Amino acid sequence: MTAVVGLVGLLAGGAAAPPGFTVLREVDPSIRHDVRYAGERNFTGGVVDGYEEPECLLARPAAEALRRAQRVLLRRGYSLLVYDCYRPQRAVDRFVRWAGEEDGPDDLARKAEFYPRVERGRLIPDGYIAEKSGHSRGSTVDVTLVELSGREVDMGTAFDFFDPLSHTDDPRVTGAARANRQLLKRVLGGQGFVNLGRSGGTSPTSRRPTRTRTSTSPSLSPRSGREYLARMTFSSYEEFWPYYVAMHSRAATRWVHLTGTLTGLALTAYGVARGRRRYLAALPLIGYGTAWPAHFLIEGNNPATFGHPAWSLRGDARMIRMMLAGRDAELDEIARKWLAENR
Repeated sequence: MTAVVGLVGLLAGGAAAPPGFTVLREVDPSIRHDVRYAGERNFTGGVVDGYEEPECLLARPAAEALRRAQRVLLRRGYSLLVYDCYRPQRAVDRFVRWAGEEDGPDDLARKAEFYPRVERGRLIPDGYIAEKSGHSRGSTVDVTLVELSGREVDMGTAFDFFDPLSHTDDPRVTGAARANRQLLKRVLGGQGFVNLGRSGGTSPTSRRPTRTRTSTSPSLSPRSGREYLARMTFSSYEEFWPYYVAMHSRAATRWVHLTGTLTGLALTAYGVARGRRRYLAALPLIGYGTAWPAHFLIEGNNPATFGHPAWSLRGDARMIRMMLAGRDAELDEIARKWLAENR
């Protein structure tokens, strides 16, 4: 633990090390590293504040989850490669300052590589760069796939490519690139990771596309609610609520929930009124039978019910009340804010 604390302190510029962190190489030395912010090959063009060493630091549960995912991928002839893990806040601050500067003649090549279709001044308003990052909690990782030889597989876009094409499920990405994205998403999802990305640049949470932090998918974080260090650990329902809304960030998902819940309630009420007990199962069957596919097919995540069933039911009722009251825009803002803070 002493070595880990010292290394975190070095990367964070002397700040106290968050408890429970570990060096990924010590957990699984087979996982490859290309920590871009510790070098010049990144959108800023230089070493980013706080990245004095090209190491990957993570909360131990996240590192252990990557180790398990690596075991699965090695059997298939692939390996994980990490680009970024723990990110000190001063690195995030550097990104924000950089985004506020203007491009000069020396920036043209980097613009062509990292943000060819968006102006630097739009990177913060469009959601590609934020003032807070889930990376600073040590449970978000930017990761891609490589062959065992080390050659990167086709993911459709490069790391830190600020464009909707980088979104995991963008329909314009097809063939091998799409299959590779889905493989990584599936394997990491099997180890408790949540893909925070949304396909396309027109997410109903706002006009802002969620930034993709890897060539495979947006930032991935352990399914621990707000990227905490244990699976779905929240201290209160009010802390859980923004996460719940973020997992329903698309209007289509919410309306599927609403339709399924109201249909189930109507059939259950009919069964009670008519004394037909078989109708009493309509609410859970129709409610979950419509909601869960919406998570898998529309949102690209897993239902929050799996971690906190009671709070999820409470959240569902609250979300539906807000929808019926015409407060969809408020739900959009809650989801947008959570996703921006936990990208």
